[in-house]
Amino acid sequence: MKHVFLANIKLIESPLVETILDDNKISFFIKNNYDVSVNSGWASPGVSFQEKMFFVDEDNLLKAKKLLKKYI
Repeated sequence: MKHVFLANIKLIESPLVETILDDNKISFFIKNNYDVSVNSGWASPGVSFQEKMFFVDEDNLLKAKKLLKKYI
């Protein structure tokens, strides 16, 4: 199973996106650039936007995009 980038989602909206993806049985994982950069000892540019990077199973990418457009 290959995961591809879906979108950068604001922290406040990420629980909703996680629920939508879970409810529709779409495999996903999240990268949080802020946590990674802070743990590394530096904050990367743009982390103040407080977003998470969502990656979904490649086979469900179009379905996930349609769901996000509908709910967000």
